[in-house]
Amino acid sequence: MDGRDFRTIILDLIAKTVGAVYGYCRVSTVSQSLDRQIAAMRDVHVPEKNIFTDKQSGADFNRPQFQKLMKKLKRGDTLVILSLDRFGRSYADTPYLWHELVVRRGVRIVVLDDPIMNMIDPSNLLQQLVCNILFIVRNCYAELERRMIHERQAQGIRAAKERGVKFLLPVDSVAADKFDAEANTQVVGEDVPDGWMGLDIGPRSIELFSDAVKTAKTVVWNGPMGCFEK
Repeated sequence: MDGRDFRTIILDLIAKTVGAVYGYCRVSTVSQSLDRQIAAMRDVHVPEKNIFTDKQSGADFNRPQFQKLMKKLKRGDTLVILSLDRFGRSYADTPYLWHELVVRRGVRIVVLDDPIMNMIDPSNLLQQLVCNILFIVRNCYAELERRMIHERQAQGIRAAKERGVKFLLPVDSVAADKFDAEANTQVVGEDVPDGWMGLDIGPRSIELFSDAVKTAKTVVWNGPMGCFEK
C-alpha cells in the first residue's frame, strides 16, 4: 500500500476505469439480506443501475442476474464485489470465471474485503500469475473447509441415529416464480426447476411433520419452515 486508506485507493481505481463500473451482490437464500453488500457498492460509488443482485446458491453460475451481468462485461470495465465467494462456491468452476473475466476480457475486478486482489492490472502478465496462484490457493482452502463442515455434520447425524434419534426432512416444497406472496406457485419434489425458488414446505412435508408433532413430548422450534406459511 502507498499510505492512502483502502477506500481512497478503491475510489481511485474506479475513477480510472475506462469502461463501465458494475457491482455484483449475492446471498444464498431468499430470507437473507443483501443490504450490507449493496451499501458497500454505494460507498465506492458504483452506479445504482449497475448493481446486479441474486438470492441464490453459489453452487453454480446459473443465476439470472449474474448471467445478465456477464453479457455486459467487456474490456476496460470494472466489476466490484464484496468478497470472492460472492462469485460462487464452486471449486472447479470459479477459477475459470476469473480467467475469463481478467485474462480474456480484460475486466478489472475489485474485491472490497480482499485488498491484495485489487492491485491486479489485467494487462500485466506477472500480476495475473500471482493473482491466479492466490486465487487457486484460497479457493482450494474454502472448498476444503466446506468439505470438513459437511463431514462433521455427517458424523453428528450418524452418532444421533445410533442413539435412536429420528431425522425428519422435507420431502416436497412449494416453489414460486418470484419472492412474493401473490407469485405463481407449484408443488415440487427435492429439485426446484430453473427460474423458480423454493419458499415453503409442501403438503406431504406438512403431513409428515404434523404426525411427528402429535406424538412428540418436546418440540424444539428452530425457526419457520418457509416464507409464507400460514
